[in-house]
Amino acid sequence: MKKITLCIIFILLSVFAFSQDMNLIESDYYKIYSEVSVGHAAETAEILDAYFEFYNQYFHFDQESLSYKMKVKIFKDKKSFDDYIANIIPDEKKSFVFLQYNQPDKNELVCYYSDDAVYDKYLAHHGFMQFLKTFVPNPPLWMQKGFAVYFEESYYVPAVKAVEYKENLNWLYTLKKYINNTAEGSEDSIIPFPALLTMNVENANSSIDIFYAQSWGLVHFLLNSSDNAYNRILWDSIKTLSPLNDRKNNEISIIKNAFEWVGKNEFSTDFAAYIDRIKTFPDLVQDGIDYYAEGDLSLSERTFINAISMKEDHPVPYYYLGLIYYSERDYMMAEYYYETAMQMGGEKGITYYALGVNAYADNRYEEAVEYLVDSFRGDPGFYGARAVSLMQQIEKEKPGFVKLHLETLGVGEAEIEEALRKTTGS
Repeated sequence: MKKITLCIIFILLSVFAFSQDMNLIESDYYKIYSEVSVGHAAETAEILDAYFEFYNQYFHFDQESLSYKMKVKIFKDKKSFDDYIANIIPDEKKSFVFLQYNQPDKNELVCYYSDDAVYDKYLAHHGFMQFLKTFVPNPPLWMQKGFAVYFEESYYVPAVKAVEYKENLNWLYTLKKYINNTAEGSEDSIIPFPALLTMNVENANSSIDIFYAQSWGLVHFLLNSSDNAYNRILWDSIKTLSPLNDRKNNEISIIKNAFEWVGKNEFSTDFAAYIDRIKTFPDLVQDGIDYYAEGDLSLSERTFINAISMKEDHPVPYYYLGLIYYSERDYMMAEYYYETAMQMGGEKGITYYALGVNAYADNRYEEAVEYLVDSFRGDPGFYGARAVSLMQQIEKEKPGFVKLHLETLGVGEAEIEEALRKTTGS
């Protein structure tokens, strides 16, 4: 990537009787106006240049043909964004907006800053919309939204100044539901593909959930199908796009040059089968649990790692990875995964008990007793009782050890014994 040229200008913008002080940074492909700060404008310019290169790995547009730099305005909050947009579009917008004008160099992506993950998601999504419409002002709606959703979980990696693709399966459950409805003859079915390929904004908005889900699914299928003939459909569709066509003529051209040879029934069947094979996070978790129960620890491990790549903040995959490493007697790795499960909100009683068992197996008795006490306090019922039983076992093996250590921890032996009597009924 070329070195970003910093061109810091404090300017007064006046559009439709609206004025707001903003900072301008110019990069290879963008003019970034930020109300947040100069530093934020420079950072955004670097990020969007990386996204431009990322998007163009798929589309291969001639970047030398770009006669102007794309304009992006970022307001400090939603209120400032709403005030600006209200002068242009009467309806309130919940996310970023790409504004198109008859003079293309006046086009602009309008954003508002927030410090949560949705900001990055919106930037990736709407940044793609701006990228595509800059080269092809009137692309098919399925291609706009399908790729925008496909890309929106991808993220910028500052260390290498590049974008890393991350699979987005947020619409998978919805799409599977509609495909199943179609097979069962329900009204809530998928959109016939001839209709999807020519769908306008009004019709898409009337069935927004399935439109988003199916457009994403179509892009996913055409990009990743093991059948090269389906991959070719997508590349031919992109190649057919013309900046001179209106949306309708781009759609007609794509159908004629890319989709015309496809048998409609065969395509729909292959699409449904492909989507059915994609695993959701709950699918992967259940598969991992099943593999663990069957004793296939290697496959179980790979499945849970795949689940984590999809959803990093759920405790269950980490807990089971702890069990897997415990079974393999790698006690330090088991402890790492149990503790990570706890950090992700895992249930305390069972996780502390697992940590106690793990430390006991590794002959780390003091740590074992500490974890077991935590298990008892976190879940005085089932796992608390099991924790007490293991402490009693340790006491038999090392007379006086547990009692002494409990005193060090400020836990009375009578408290533990009374709890055990209550939970076991003895």
